[in-house]
Amino acid sequence: MYKSHLQRIRKNRIKVFILLLLLLLPSLEVFQLMQQLSGLDLTRPIYSLFFLSGAGRGHLFQVIYLWLLPLYLLIVVGDDSCEDEKTGYKYALMGRVGKKNYLREKWKSSFAIGGNIMFFSLLCNVLLIYLAFGSRCSDKYLAEYMEGTTLERVYMEFPLLCYFAFMLIASLISGFLSMLGAIVSTTFRNKKYSYAIVFLVWLIFIVMDDSIMLALQPYIEYPLNFLLRSVAKFLLVCCLSLIGALLYEKMRICE
Repeated sequence: MYKSHLQRIRKNRIKVFILLLLLLLPSLEVFQLMQQLSGLDLTRPIYSLFFLSGAGRGHLFQVIYLWLLPLYLLIVVGDDSCEDEKTGYKYALMGRVGKKNYLREKWKSSFAIGGNIMFFSLLCNVLLIYLAFGSRCSDKYLAEYMEGTTLERVYMEFPLLCYFAFMLIASLISGFLSMLGAIVSTTFRNKKYSYAIVFLVWLIFIVMDDSIMLALQPYIEYPLNFLLRSVAKFLLVCCLSLIGALLYEKMRICE
């Protein structure tokens, strides 16, 4: 079914457009940075220019990408079950592979595709930053901006490794967010409800005091437990949604 998801994306122009947008938005920020830093003598380290570091003016591309991420992922892969319900293709698939396998593969495929989209878009951004600014940036972090906490010392000692860790965290969150969209879609089987519910959940995690956006931004002064707390809350909501959907589907089968 993973292959069928990819075939659906390939055959749908809107899905292809949104997929390309997700893959290219972090890279487009590189051109904004080239204009923003043109002619300047850069004393900042190169990893401070990576997408998650928020170096772009006004965080424009970050807002467009991260705040609207659930809507993008629903369009690309998450709302397929709504289409299946509308066309009746869902019942043909269930008859062939069984309802449990249908749901499991929907959710697993959504997680894998959502996570991979985030990871490869961030990886492309890193490569382009190195091509555009690799010869102009300092190799050392500006330590005077750090207060010297344990986490900050780790940032200074292993900056690239830390950024890679944040890339993995962002990919994990993206994967679970994509899976959450698929869970809501298979449960409510209505696009309007699915988009509204998933976006509202994501928005709540953005505007909380321990915003999940902070967990997606490396090299900041917040302690590690503060950053991981919002991630843990989000993953807990996704896992509870998964358990709730499984119980709901089991009850429907019993009926």
